[in-house]
Amino acid sequence: MVEPGPTVEQLRVGVHARRSIGIAMGMLMERHGIDQADAFSHLFQTAREQNRRVSAVADEVINGRGVATVTELAG
Repeated sequence: MVEPGPTVEQLRVGVHARRSIGIAMGMLMERHGIDQADAFSHLFQTAREQNRRVSAVADEVINGRGVATVTELAG
């Protein structure tokens, strides 16, 4: 039996998450002069420490609410 593929809603959520992560990474790269790998690493580490999804942390960066307190990136 063939398993059904992802629903349209699941695909939409996935595309939004990927887009948000990319935008947040770009913002961190520009603000802190870091490369792409370091930006993703920071998002991933923050999400892991807070037991949250990377996309949720990324949304907060975009909206200026969360990870904008990245003092460890400046040093």
